[in-house]
Amino acid sequence: PHRCKGPASNQPLAKAGKTTQASWGTNTSQDSIPIWRYSTQDQLYFAGFYQAGQLWMQQSTDEHGSRSKSWTDKSQQPILIQQELDSLHWLETRHIYDQLGRKRLTIQPEGMRLLKESGDYSQLTDSLFKSRWCIQYTYDQRGRQISRQLPGAAPIYTLYDRWDRAVLSQDGNQRSEHQWA
Repeated sequence: PHRCKGPASNQPLAKAGKTTQASWGTNTSQDSIPIWRYSTQDQLYFAGFYQAGQLWMQQSTDEHGSRSKSWTDKSQQPILIQQELDSLHWLETRHIYDQLGRKRLTIQPEGMRLLKESGDYSQLTDSLFKSRWCIQYTYDQRGRQISRQLPGAAPIYTLYDRWDRAVLSQDGNQRSEHQWA
């Protein structure tokens, strides 16, 4: 991997000798990053693991020694982001895209922990799991995001005008009052 080291961006930290570090490379077979895909019938399925060298990896350490890692695919879309919780544990956020490159799911750290602990990646196809641990995105036939659903919340709908500008949105509370904003 390529590495660089530099002074902290914060002047007091830089004067205290604190530095930031970054390194770049590709994923290895030990990273075991799952591949999830959407079928032509819009069904999510587990498709194995990324092979070594298929993803770009950037690792950084901030002025306080906190580490983070980010893996991106060949389209430069973020696939997995890890933040170091402590020396043994990482918080992971996973992004899943459809065949057109649109983000369809973001799995929150607790959901990722449950998937990894169980080893049962098929849970991700379960609507209850997704409603608890994922941000879900849907699109219309023109590729516009028409809904976004946060974990434990009702969907937020978006309406567009004929020039593809978002003109109205409605969350669960507004929906119960038959209101749009």
